[in-house]
Amino acid sequence: MSVQGETAKGFERVRDAFDEHANEMGRGGAAFAAYQGGKKIVDLWGGFARPGVDWTRDTVSCFFSTTKTLTGVVAMLLHDRGQLDFDVPVMTYWPEFAANGKEAVTVRQLLSMQAGFPYVPGYEDFLSPSGEGWDQTEEIERRIAESAPLTEIGKPAYALVNFGLLVNAVVRRTSGRHVKDIWNDDVARPLGVDLWLGGRDDVRARAAQLHNFDEPGLVLATGALDAKAWHEVDGRSILDDLAAFASAPAVLRGLEGGGESLGTAAAMAKVYAMLENGGTLDGVKILTPETVSEFTEVQSREPDVVIAALGTIAPSNWLLGGIECNYEMEPGMGMIMGPGPRSFGKAGAGGQNGFADPDHKLGVAFVRSHLTWTSPLERELVDALYTCL
Repeated sequence: MSVQGETAKGFERVRDAFDEHANEMGRGGAAFAAYQGGKKIVDLWGGFARPGVDWTRDTVSCFFSTTKTLTGVVAMLLHDRGQLDFDVPVMTYWPEFAANGKEAVTVRQLLSMQAGFPYVPGYEDFLSPSGEGWDQTEEIERRIAESAPLTEIGKPAYALVNFGLLVNAVVRRTSGRHVKDIWNDDVARPLGVDLWLGGRDDVRARAAQLHNFDEPGLVLATGALDAKAWHEVDGRSILDDLAAFASAPAVLRGLEGGGESLGTAAAMAKVYAMLENGGTLDGVKILTPETVSEFTEVQSREPDVVIAALGTIAPSNWLLGGIECNYEMEPGMGMIMGPGPRSFGKAGAGGQNGFADPDHKLGVAFVRSHLTWTSPLERELVDALYTCL
């Protein structure tokens, strides 16, 4: 499969790496982009958007949990506007949330996976792993507000799917607007990025068809915390057909910045370039440097209880807004966001990734449509990028 796009002079090795590993795209396609010092240096794509239809510059695809970066940016924006205080109780903005022992939970804890809700309470009777029900925002919020915490407050517990719903509940009450509307109107359009929340028809028409994993994936024990975080019902979780879940209209409409953004790699890389540059890019100011700096401070080093359920006891590295600092997925495998120790960002299920590297002034993103746990394509592209610096 041919690789299309451009690289700046001196970054040709990245295109060579893409060509060499193009077979790793499987039945789908992929795109990789990078900015350095606010300038685009790599914008490459290849493979198929749909069977028989080439991936093009305008093809968008699902970023899965890399989407959480968008939610974080919206929270930063409201903080800059004086509408959202990180260190007050959630009930300040969402009074109903105080029920059942949650009155002291802070916005900071909610933004750093420490609010005790790695899954939606009682989800089994109204949310389907295939995607139905996820646009029932008011019902989801009611169940969260009325419930006691599902895990210990102050202990990291990754809200894999519902993080955006938690944040949106606060954002909507604070600003009168949904996360997706603030992102689309106040960030994506001014910044000029093709990266959207809400599953609009015109964006979905350009979206790559997703293909599910071919190889074995995570093994979830029925009823275990990690299975519940993937909203398992009767032994089947979202992971069993993640491609169908992420393509469901109710998910695209309703997940509110947890894992359902549709966009290009170039757009996500530009968002990280903006963050790396202190909140401004191409003369467009989105955030203040002070807020970006605060948002990229580590909030927890304790093991995350959801991730620990998968068999790892590595320390968590949550920043605010669903993003993380650089880390090794497994010992000896190398850092997940390039070699930069101060890099921050968010990987997404199936091989997606996005990060900023302040030490090298980089914004980087990768998106693919044939989901995988094992393909080396993204790692090869990142490694090639760093060899060119």
